[in-house]
Amino acid sequence: WVLSQCPRLASVDFTPCERLHSIGLDVLRNCDALERVVLPPSLQELGASMLSECASLVSVDLSACVALRRIDHYTVADCEALERVLLPPNLEGIGVDAFWGCSALKSIDLGACVALRSIDDGAFSFCDALETVVIPPSVEELGARVLSSCGGLQRVDLSSCVALRRVGRGTLRNCGALKEVHVPSTVPDGALKWLPTVE
Repeated sequence: WVLSQCPRLASVDFTPCERLHSIGLDVLRNCDALERVVLPPSLQELGASMLSECASLVSVDLSACVALRRIDHYTVADCEALERVLLPPNLEGIGVDAFWGCSALKSIDLGACVALRSIDDGAFSFCDALETVVIPPSVEELGARVLSSCGGLQRVDLSSCVALRRVGRGTLRNCGALKEVHVPSTVPDGALKWLPTVE
């Protein structure tokens, strides 16, 4: 809670903190004026809800955080102005509801996350403006409701995800505009039972 609920805080730059490895729970939560956050390459851990409910935050760039392995639950959730997210190449997991309710987010490109193995429950659910999603071939598990209630989503292509072994319940539930879903032939039949049939 160190800087949370600071209504006038507009920018935070952590890059001078060259040995910073961890930023804890709720540190910048609910900072309504926050537009910019710069994080150091040394960062290994982001606490739950660290940047959630920051109404003015437009972009989150974690691409330089090469030591970061996981985005925790609710880390950037409910940031209604968020339009752009860049994640690091060595990321292995995205936590529950990590980007839940980021209603302005139009695109998710995880293609550069070559080590990504799991995307947990509800990670990108209720992202109303979301139109395109790129999932890397390394992903083995999609949790429940990962992309549920994304009303603008028209196409999901998982055909390159040859490591995919589990698709959770309701992964694409309530995606009213969805027209195409593509999955690789290597996915076990049981993993597909929660995917919708698109005409």
